[in-house]
Order: sequence, then C-alpha cells, then structure tokens
Amino acid sequence: MIRRNSTLLLALLLVGCAQVPEMPSQAEQADRWFAHQRNIGRISNWFIDGRVGIKTEQQSGSASLFWRQNGNSFEMRIVAPLGQGTYILSGSPAGVQMRGPDNLLLTADTPEELMQIGLGWSVDLRGLRYWVRGLPEPDKAFQGLQLDAYGRLGSLDQSGFSVEIQRYADVEQYVLPEKLLIKNPDLQLKMVIKRWEL
Repeated sequence: MIRRNSTLLLALLLVGCAQVPEMPSQAEQADRWFAHQRNIGRISNWFIDGRVGIKTEQQSGSASLFWRQNGNSFEMRIVAPLGQGTYILSGSPAGVQMRGPDNLLLTADTPEELMQIGLGWSVDLRGLRYWVRGLPEPDKAFQGLQLDAYGRLGSLDQSGFSVEIQRYADVEQYVLPEKLLIKNPDLQLKMVIKRWEL
C-alpha cells in the first residue's frame, strides 16, 4: 500500500512539474524585447476607442477617449460623462489647440499645457504616444524597466511617470496594451483600451 501511494505521489509530482512553464533566460527575454520593439515601432497610425479614469488631489472621474494618430499629427477626443462636455485636443508639427464645450478654443505652446488648462490634469503626451504601444519613448532616459515572460514591457519609469502595462491584447498581427496604469505624485491615470484600429 505504501509503495502504491509513493508511486501515485511521484506521478502527481511529475505531472505538476510538466505543467510549470519554463521561464526564458535573460538572453532569450532580451531578444524577445528587441524583436517586440522593432515590430511595434512600425506602427505610426492608429485609432483607439477606450476609457480613462483620472484621479488627482482636486478631482476624480472617468471619460471616454477616442484617439486618432497619423504619424506626427493627432486628435484626441475626451468625452466626460453626464453631459459635462467634450474636449478635442489636436496637434501637428504646426502647433496644438484644444476645443472645449461651447466650441471654446484654447491655445498654448504644448498639449500638456492645454490639458492642464482645459481638463485640470495633464500627462506627458510625447511619452504616452509610445507607452500606449508598450514602448519607452526613444532618446529619453528611463529606469526600472521590467519585462514580462514574453519579452514585452511590463513597467518602467520615464519623464517623471511610472508606467505599468497590466494587460495586453492581440490586435491583428500585433500584441498591444489593453490596460495601463500611469501615475506620478500629482496624477493617477487608468486607461482601458476597448478597441484598436490600425
């Protein structure tokens, strides 16, 4: 009986070991990361349909987000709930502007200034353009890079923000972020992307 139980225990242990995924080596993970960056870096045009949750010392709430990026030009439509208004932030190499409720036109030197003026909060949009694809912003220092088992960005600190990608999704032949948490001492931004169009 003891021998039979020992055999059964050994079989269960072997089955359990077989189900544990093999972790990639650091070299394999680095290779996957560089391949992932090359692949995703080719995406320069997209449309995102999502939601953002915003928390600052002064406010908290959520809004719908519609973001169209065409190379270096973009338009972000931020729609607050319960008729609180729609803000359209657009930018190109020629400049940036924001339209608020009642067609109010706001101008400033940077999109971050416009967000602060119109919305009361701001995130680094130059960085967000890369973070939302699961990439660090190029030519900018970053720290604390963490990769997942597939060699994709898990988290990093860059431009004063902590960026964490909590979930990825298959989008055509790519794998792109679906849920992000971006924060600094003044802002916590949760982004859930319901739909990508490439």
